[in-house]
Amino acid sequence: MKRILQGIILLSCSFTTSAQDFILPMGHLEPWTGKLLFNSEGGYNYDNATPSNSPIHAWEQLYEAGRDDVYTITMPTAAPNPAHGRVQFKTPITLRADHSYRIAITFLANQDIYNVSLSLCENENDNNCLISSTVNLTANKKVTISRNGTGMDIADAKIALGFPTTKDDAVITLSAISIYDQTEKKELWVGTSFYNWCYYANQRGQRITDMTIEGRNETLSWTLPDFDDSQWTEAVMPIGSQDVSFAQTIWPGGDNTNHWFRRTFTLNEVHKTSRYVVNVLHDDNYRLYVNGKQVEQANNWTTGTDAVKVEIPASLLRVGQNVIAAYVQQNWGGKLYDCGLTEELGVYEEYDITLLLFSRSGSLLREIPETVKIITPLRVYRILGLEKKDLKKYPLLFVLKAFLLTYTKIFSRRSAMKLLGLFQKEISGYDAVISYSHFPHPNYFGNGCADFVLDKTICENKVCFIHCDYLNFGGQAEANNRSYQEFDRIACCSDSVRNRFLLGSNLPDSKVCTVRNFYDLRLTSYRSDNTRLFNESVINVLLIARLSEEKGILRAIEALVQSKRKDICYYIIGDGPQKEEIVRSIGEYQLDNRIIMLGEQGNPYQYLSQADWLLVPSFHEAAPMVFDEAMLMGIKVITTNTTSAEEMIGSEHGIVCENSTDGIVHALMRIDKSVKSITENFDNEKQRKQLDALLSQ
Repeated sequence: MKRILQGIILLSCSFTTSAQDFILPMGHLEPWTGKLLFNSEGGYNYDNATPSNSPIHAWEQLYEAGRDDVYTITMPTAAPNPAHGRVQFKTPITLRADHSYRIAITFLANQDIYNVSLSLCENENDNNCLISSTVNLTANKKVTISRNGTGMDIADAKIALGFPTTKDDAVITLSAISIYDQTEKKELWVGTSFYNWCYYANQRGQRITDMTIEGRNETLSWTLPDFDDSQWTEAVMPIGSQDVSFAQTIWPGGDNTNHWFRRTFTLNEVHKTSRYVVNVLHDDNYRLYVNGKQVEQANNWTTGTDAVKVEIPASLLRVGQNVIAAYVQQNWGGKLYDCGLTEELGVYEEYDITLLLFSRSGSLLREIPETVKIITPLRVYRILGLEKKDLKKYPLLFVLKAFLLTYTKIFSRRSAMKLLGLFQKEISGYDAVISYSHFPHPNYFGNGCADFVLDKTICENKVCFIHCDYLNFGGQAEANNRSYQEFDRIACCSDSVRNRFLLGSNLPDSKVCTVRNFYDLRLTSYRSDNTRLFNESVINVLLIARLSEEKGILRAIEALVQSKRKDICYYIIGDGPQKEEIVRSIGEYQLDNRIIMLGEQGNPYQYLSQADWLLVPSFHEAAPMVFDEAMLMGIKVITTNTTSAEEMIGSEHGIVCENSTDGIVHALMRIDKSVKSITENFDNEKQRKQLDALLSQ
């Protein structure tokens, strides 16, 4: 379900042994004494809860935690007009046209400033603004400006501020910065970096460059190591309901209660090359902090002992005393909280990772770890990374792509890529270079990752990943097979994909290996809140796919009709060229009340977590990540017998049916609602060993 960034990974490798060390075991593994604060007055609503019987003075403080970055701007010389005294905050946030947003900032100035401007706009275009507003500031008085706006497609949005009427020695403090997605109900501001124009002009038009901006984090005191928690209640963890067998302390209070937790610990050293993971069990909603910085927020609950794994940067930890703090909101039903801390030694000592992207844009950028360096080639390569709708914004690139499309049809894609890279310097100095995209058809100009690796990198270990059913993909032309010969290794995302590739490429077995996709162990935190999304009286079958012919949505509808089962409802997530045909088919069969089109969803996992079955009716697939994602959610799968279906699903995790409409019909006749909670320990150790073996050769 999650897309992989189409890019090139450059690795400097130093292979060390990775091991896991329990810095703080979870309470159900080794009961621990921790600090907790209980408040019986807190309500379910985040915005309304006001704990009055605790050292936490106001709920507003808690609500702002993790994004209460404070920036102080000092302007020694007057800025008489809007062109002077301007500041920008650059973010990696991508805004969408089908979403609505709210931006809020609190201002405090030492003098009156009129017509202060606030804009949320495109990074490279101040005129393309989602929100634009002004506010007057009164000296020494806090003013909060909050504005809503309907979305537009903007990558790498920025906050632009203007202070046009300041006198000498103006000092403005900005705090409680928030960019909130009202559609997905998710906070987007994460204390991101800023840059400033750092200039304004005096009356003579001279440029002044000594405007300063001081940024510091001010978070809730209760989440910090030096907080005085002597008045808090001590308890043995984990804390839970009467029916939680491993609970050491029974959770006091009923529904609509809130708890605040602190657990302090001492580190003798912090390894910047290690991966630190907080393991959390929670019921219900929670927010997690490490040394005052919010690192996670999630709704709903975990089940059993399957903890949420929250990776935290080593930079948040310090030698000496540290604290893990959490706010847990109990709304109804069971109660549970536990946490621990593990260190995976030498993880980042193994790989120093650089990601080369043709276009540094898109929503997936925020998912790239901060330890990964991002670079871009010549700007002309943006032609490969921009979608059609975005490409039209750049006339020269649009014309160039039209030319290269024609050039490709006359000569070849490889020739067009060589032409595109005439002025691109070769990249060297890495132990391994990986293209995560395979070749398209030789007469189709696009993608280009694998071509770039072959033509523009100098490295002794060039790798190309295959994420498709090679025999059905259309890219197994002789020209491509010759290009694959130039790679040192080919990695396939399953054993079945590897076998199909070997049949179509004629490469030797020794050159082709398997590296399975890694599990995203955070998915359980994306579950929905307590709102039921489906009708519990029927069997709810979820389909998640691009609405195109190869995904088999139309035959899935036909199969539902032929099964004659009235107790099955389809829910379809996705968009694509076949949408109108699918909608028409639903209408013709009069299934509007049993097949629901949900469109694209920012968080499809909330639906996946509540579905009874996932249906994948594709004509051909490689090794779909949605299989793994369903299993991580405890959902069984119905899938047609595509390349890796038996390998990944088998009989244990669902039904692999004949790749036909009849096959889907027979599968639908077998299903019921008694299929939840697949118990399996998921980890990435096997995948890690496969990757190590690939790169160490």
